[in-house]
Amino acid sequence: MTRLLPRTRHRGACRDTRAGKASAALLGVVLAVVAGCGSDDWEVNTDPDGEVRDYSVEFFVETASRFGALQLEITHHGDSGGFIGRGDKVDCVPLVEAIMAANYFGERVAKVGLISLEGIRTPAAILRCGFRTDEDLAADDFLVEVTDASDPESRPLDPVPSVVVSSVTAR
Repeated sequence: MTRLLPRTRHRGACRDTRAGKASAALLGVVLAVVAGCGSDDWEVNTDPDGEVRDYSVEFFVETASRFGALQLEITHHGDSGGFIGRGDKVDCVPLVEAIMAANYFGERVAKVGLISLEGIRTPAAILRCGFRTDEDLAADDFLVEVTDASDPESRPLDPVPSVVVSSVTAR
């Protein structure tokens, strides 16, 4: 069985961006993500009986709304695997017209920020990320937390949109 295990390495402190307007905070996080804060090294342990598979994981905003900025923390709760890519090179693509920054800090958590000056109308599929594991993978293996959300005028959305994993497909 192949196990993808995070190897912790600190590259410097990331600044807390919770203060200020929602989009200003998101912009700070997007800049931190692009700068590559966090660990990006992976150690692969191999067992000849295991088979590593690649998946596409799609994320969907269920709430009817219009957002200008959205920040997510995506946590994998399985025993092995990880998002494909390292640091700010994590394999995630927006499915909406938005500026996106993503980073895989390791330890099973990816952080993604989306910004749209025009605003994104939802419900809609917003994001697709690559994931690699030797386990079967399902939508309920992930926890998606919205850590910041604002409308196109930078006003916080309350309540925050509900974001779920809408599909997991083998590549």
